[in-house]
Amino acid sequence: MGPDVRLIAKLVILLNIDAVRVRGALSVGVRLPEEIAKKTLTKLSYRKLEALNSKGPLLALSLSILTLVVLGAIENLGISTAMPIVERQFGHVELYGWVFAAYSLSSLFGGAFFAVVGDRYSLRRGLQLAVGVFALGLLLGGVSISMATLVGARVVQGFGFGGFAVLPYTMISRYFEAHQKGKMLAAMASAWIVPSLFIPPIAGMISQSIGWRYVFIGVVPIAAIAGLFADSAVRKIDRDNRSQGQRPALSEVLSRSLAGLGTAISIGLIIVSMSMHGKTAGRFTLVFGVVLFVFSVVRLLLKATFYRRVDSVLILLARGLSSFAFFGIESFLPFVLFSVKKMPLTEAGLVLTASSFSWSAGSWFQARSKVLRSFKVKVSLGVSVFIFSLGMLWIDLSVTYAPGWVSVVAWFVAGAGLGVVYPSVTLAGLASAKQGSDSQMSSLLQIFDTGGFAVATGVIGALLSKGAVTAHLDLRVVRYASNFEEAILVAAFVATGAVLSVLAGRFRFLGASS
Repeated sequence: MGPDVRLIAKLVILLNIDAVRVRGALSVGVRLPEEIAKKTLTKLSYRKLEALNSKGPLLALSLSILTLVVLGAIENLGISTAMPIVERQFGHVELYGWVFAAYSLSSLFGGAFFAVVGDRYSLRRGLQLAVGVFALGLLLGGVSISMATLVGARVVQGFGFGGFAVLPYTMISRYFEAHQKGKMLAAMASAWIVPSLFIPPIAGMISQSIGWRYVFIGVVPIAAIAGLFADSAVRKIDRDNRSQGQRPALSEVLSRSLAGLGTAISIGLIIVSMSMHGKTAGRFTLVFGVVLFVFSVVRLLLKATFYRRVDSVLILLARGLSSFAFFGIESFLPFVLFSVKKMPLTEAGLVLTASSFSWSAGSWFQARSKVLRSFKVKVSLGVSVFIFSLGMLWIDLSVTYAPGWVSVVAWFVAGAGLGVVYPSVTLAGLASAKQGSDSQMSSLLQIFDTGGFAVATGVIGALLSKGAVTAHLDLRVVRYASNFEEAILVAAFVATGAVLSVLAGRFRFLGASS
């Protein structure tokens, strides 16, 4: 089981949150339209945080939570922008996708493990260990000597990220009053806005001027400061509240940790099988990975009770396919714009900024619109907009002299489309679970979300490297373009599957909004 999204689900249901966005495996951002979408990080002044809670310890805890969220955003945006330079130095484009997949899969296990550490021991211990492991992974990434060692470093880094990504939700659930939780989640949602403005161009400039390693290493002091700041706040509150919660049994600790590990391994095996190009060993690996994944998912499905199990499965399928289509393409876009369109890395990274803003706008629109009341209409419209943006992207890559900025605009449109789809699917999934089963459904949503992204990086990475690994530089660029065009078509096909899975359901539990 990934980051302890049970806490997120409970907050969603308690606060009637309009949308939840879980990004990668990655980075977690919560989109809360209506009153929350109007806020930005710049509006969250010290005075507003003080108004959120006048008590000193909780004010410090509020700031520490925001610091951890900003840390995750800086790392995600910075490394995604720097990766094209890494590939230029190390080569091995066939491992490019694994840099993201290894991080995501490791975060699944890390989230489950550190959530248990926080429950059984203390939030402070979990935070210290998670941030320490995360910083170690960054250092290992900064001194990597090959793409393979970088993938290994990302496993370590993702394990730590999975821990401190879930801790803010644990802190909010445990220490904040009901009326304060919505405001803190609003602050967390807006914490992605400012980093998305500045980090991609800064990371691109650093990578091209003094080296990509400094992007990895440069995040380490930020992680240390964030960890120390959060530790001081958590220590005061943890001391007073440690006795209030029941510590889970050791058997539960092992069960939850092994569940996260098993899910991560199963998805990893599926990705590995794709690189074996139809060999017998690859087929056996694929079958074993699928069986292990189905076993993990079926266990959660059987534990939960739903209004209509078929509808719940269709929602999960839509979630996984949406994650595959959007995040799979986005992970490789800076690389393609840098390598094929010859855009400076400072400009290629802006594609991430564009999608972050439009995603927020799409999420706000689906919540505020009086026209989009039907779940099926929301998903159909969002996917249609997304497929249209994929068409723009495909045309830009197929026309040699077309400017790369067309792709940036296309991905801005794509973010708006998925900004409508993602929160709609998330809330429908949570609504499909009967009372007491929200935690299982939240876990399933996270598994399909991370699994879709991880499998996408494997599939698109294999497509991108096809025939390009041993080709001459000029021919390699041509291959990248044509191969990524194939990946775009795959994403369009997968996105179509997402909307068809929604159209096939009844969703009577949603009432008139179905």
